[in-house]
Amino acid sequence: MNQAKRRKIEKLQGLLAAGNHGAAESEREDLKVLKELEQDVSLEELKAYMVRQRVKTAALEEKANDPQEINPFSLLSTDRLAELTEHRHKIVAQGAQLELAQRNFFYFCHLRAPDFYKPDRDFLVRLCNEMQEFYEGPERVLIVNLPPRHGKSRTAGLFEQWVFGKNAAEQIMTGSYNEKLSTTFSKAVRNGIAEEKTDPSKIIYNDIFPDVRIQRGEAAMNFWALEGQYASYLATSPGGNRCGGCRLRGYGAH
Repeated sequence: MNQAKRRKIEKLQGLLAAGNHGAAESEREDLKVLKELEQDVSLEELKAYMVRQRVKTAALEEKANDPQEINPFSLLSTDRLAELTEHRHKIVAQGAQLELAQRNFFYFCHLRAPDFYKPDRDFLVRLCNEMQEFYEGPERVLIVNLPPRHGKSRTAGLFEQWVFGKNAAEQIMTGSYNEKLSTTFSKAVRNGIAEEKTDPSKIIYNDIFPDVRIQRGEAAMNFWALEGQYASYLATSPGGNRCGGCRLRGYGAH
């Protein structure tokens, strides 16, 4: 079909789509176009052209209704889009915080207990940094001497959790003047690792170190293991068992 015929058919379609067939002038225009078509276009050509047009229109409509062809953000209100963008920024920021906590012991403590481990508490920042340097450096002995209620025991317990996050194959032994106290300390470390998330806004150990878990069936208060390991933690006292090749040992009154 040549261009002239196609234009005449499209003109007729436009007139019919306008819906003004009640007006005398529109009717005369329709008849004029029909007469021109009778001279130039056969009925078969007209039918074939109309079929092709319907197929093309149906294909366009199907594409428009295809979810993959629609930008989902175009369907959101401005407020909802802003809300999703803010949420995405929070997720990215939290991911950066968790990664920093894996690398830096003080920041790990800050995320786990932000009300106590504040950046302006210089003695806690220094204590955490000294303990991290001890773990990562060549020193074999670290003595911590601080007044009561300054976070010695709390920091030591978080330090052991952080060490297990860095290397789940580590073995730690804690000793105190009596086994009850060392067992209480061991339980606190174990429970910190095993804590389950109940508050979405609170960061727990598993958020920072998701691959470290307590081994089921080997979670006694004074002797327990991490998944895939054996004898990860032992709590003892002067009269208790001290056998084993632990790389980290902690002694003190706590």
